[in-house]
Amino acid sequence: MKLFFIIFYNCFLYPVLFLIALFASLFNEKLRESLIGRFRSKNKLKNYFNKTNPNANIYWFHVASLGEYYQALPIMEKLKKIDNGIENIVSFSSPSGYDNSYSSAISLKVYIPLDFFWSVLFAINIIKPKKIIFSSYDLWPNLVWVAEHKGIHSNLFAARFSEKNHALWYPKKLFARLIHSSLSSIYVIDENDSYNLSKMIGKKFSPIIKVLGNPRYDYVLEKSLSLNDKHTMNLSKRTKRIIIGSIHKEEEHIIIPALTELMDSHKDLKILYVPHEPTTNEITRVKAKFKEMNYVGSVFRKKTDISLPSERLVILGIVGILSKLYWESIIAYVGGGFGRGIHNVMEPAVAGIPVLFGPKHNHAHEAIELISSGGGFCVKNKYEFVNRMEKLILDEKYLRISGHAASHVIFKNQGSADKIVNGILND
Repeated sequence: MKLFFIIFYNCFLYPVLFLIALFASLFNEKLRESLIGRFRSKNKLKNYFNKTNPNANIYWFHVASLGEYYQALPIMEKLKKIDNGIENIVSFSSPSGYDNSYSSAISLKVYIPLDFFWSVLFAINIIKPKKIIFSSYDLWPNLVWVAEHKGIHSNLFAARFSEKNHALWYPKKLFARLIHSSLSSIYVIDENDSYNLSKMIGKKFSPIIKVLGNPRYDYVLEKSLSLNDKHTMNLSKRTKRIIIGSIHKEEEHIIIPALTELMDSHKDLKILYVPHEPTTNEITRVKAKFKEMNYVGSVFRKKTDISLPSERLVILGIVGILSKLYWESIIAYVGGGFGRGIHNVMEPAVAGIPVLFGPKHNHAHEAIELISSGGGFCVKNKYEFVNRMEKLILDEKYLRISGHAASHVIFKNQGSADKIVNGILND
């Protein structure tokens, strides 16, 4: 059965998906940039290994995008501290990760090679990794299978497996089982993930399975330490501002009318609105949406001096500073929950503010933890959004307790990175 799926994937499924991606890239700039980067990976690897004389202690990390990179970063940094001779090579699927990743712990970053058998074989033969490590998800079948064939340890960490994995269409479920069972080790976030994974792959397959948590808690907490010195955890001393972060088009019809209603009711309330893709066209479109509701927003694009303007409505036009701005607010809403899934709720939580998000959040362990602790709230419509915001704005004690609960979730989940590093070195 496994041989059939390998042949089917290589002779039909991946070639078809590749052709579809090529066509779609004509209309999608990010996809086009990603494909161009993947075509160039072979030469980038050749040039790097021709110029340098790498040792035999190479760890190949693969991350889908920036969020998964931040999961992997504390692990790479700790590996370098243990042995400075270790080389971390990182591959990306997305331009947003590739373009915004900078660390002395990385020896080389590339786009992941195309998942054709010969491309993967070339990359593995030239890199000669000691281990191949996937962050959270984004497993590429040929990379997993070639590593297995060549006896290279492959690992997936910070993995989530929900009960929905059991309800997959049977061929898709079988395909997922074959890929995951070909890994050498899988580190999941909690016991439920371990149970669901074991149920999915069955008893006759035997990768090492451990519950080791999510190292992104460590990254967010460490990053916050410098910010904590400059900002107060006392919400009553902060500007009365709500941050609406990483908003997608499909949730605007709920969020924008709700925000204008809140601004009508609370004349001292300020809003920082952050589109998921802050392009010029997107910002112009969002400004027009607010103008229809009789609010004019100013656009903020400074990266160095991040003191926000005094206007009630500010639209953020750059990336990379949102985590700092959470410390200048009292409540956050994190977008994506009415689309493919919520974005990063850890950064507002560590800043000690309550976090709201949409219904598609079950993939995020931290969101479930926030709800359980009382520091996070799922809202399904405009009414729930406005009602929860009103309660937090009007009840200072409730706001303070919720904010404390949110930050506590981050603190109590730290320590995963050390456990994963230990597993990577010893499994």
